[in-house]
Amino acid sequence: MRQDTLLPMWNALFPSIFVPACQLNTDYVFFVSILTNLVLPLYLVTFSYLKTMKRLTYFTTLTLFAFLLMSTAANAQSFELSKAKDGQFYFNLKATNGQVILTSEMYTTKAAAENGIASVQKNASTDARYEVRKNKKGEPYFVLKAANGQIIGTSEGYSSDAACKNGMESVKKNGPTAKTKQTF
Repeated sequence: MRQDTLLPMWNALFPSIFVPACQLNTDYVFFVSILTNLVLPLYLVTFSYLKTMKRLTYFTTLTLFAFLLMSTAANAQSFELSKAKDGQFYFNLKATNGQVILTSEMYTTKAAAENGIASVQKNASTDARYEVRKNKKGEPYFVLKAANGQIIGTSEGYSSDAACKNGMESVKKNGPTAKTKQTF
């Protein structure tokens, strides 16, 4: 590297260390040459790497955040409208954790199943629409009824009355706002 290009670069990088060109001796030029040709590139490569790693860290953080948002959206409460092997339709209401909290009866048409979903959305927040029952094993479960008394959804069997009540609360919370996804 030439001396006339070395000093301006040195002064640009390290302005507090200014050595006039007339005071440069051979040893000092050799030292500066070593510094600029070996140490400084190593520093710049390391700095660039760390800067890149910082960018990668930001990118990784943003990517993970976006992934979490997408997975949360994917796992948001939803009605899953499905088609059985015999061609009939039914839906499950899933909580944010993916657990089925309410299952419909079978419907002959997709439109009828969609009306059932609308009925759950309309009636889910009304306490009087729920009825707790016991299955053959003696486990509590609940049914959700429409205003006309027709059952529009049935829960799974629960291990206790408290767990059954929590299931009803989950339907009250998730039912009115859940979006519909088709699985067929």
